[in-house]
Amino acid sequence: MCFVYAEAGRLRGTFRPTDLGFFTIDLASSFRSAMELSRLDYVVDCDTAPSKDMLVFADRDFWEKVVFNLIGNAYKYTLSGSITVTAKYRPEGFVFSVKDTGVGIAKPEQELVFERFHRVEGTARSHEGTGATRSFARSRAKRIVLH
Repeated sequence: MCFVYAEAGRLRGTFRPTDLGFFTIDLASSFRSAMELSRLDYVVDCDTAPSKDMLVFADRDFWEKVVFNLIGNAYKYTLSGSITVTAKYRPEGFVFSVKDTGVGIAKPEQELVFERFHRVEGTARSHEGTGATRSFARSRAKRIVLH
């Protein structure tokens, strides 16, 4: 539903000062038990805001969707190995990444991975999802955070 509103230009965020590092730690912790049950090494390496000046104006609901989507996809396609979530405050802004040792994405598919409804074929824990959330995540990621 969010994607439809976003495409129509009717999705409005509620931006407020947020310690995105701390918030990302909290969101990422939701995956810890699944990672442990799957015997994956799960590393969450996030800076917390060193001062109130470092708080970022962000929409927490949109940020949650992006974080859950990216970590969820890493989990879905990583059957063994590790997943690392990193969030760092940098002079150029807040930098968030999810790295994994999953099956990877073939070169020709990499340009398409954020296209709406595009699905990458491969070995996964499940085959649910349409790919729409990845597209939503990409379209919102730069708009979620104002620095």
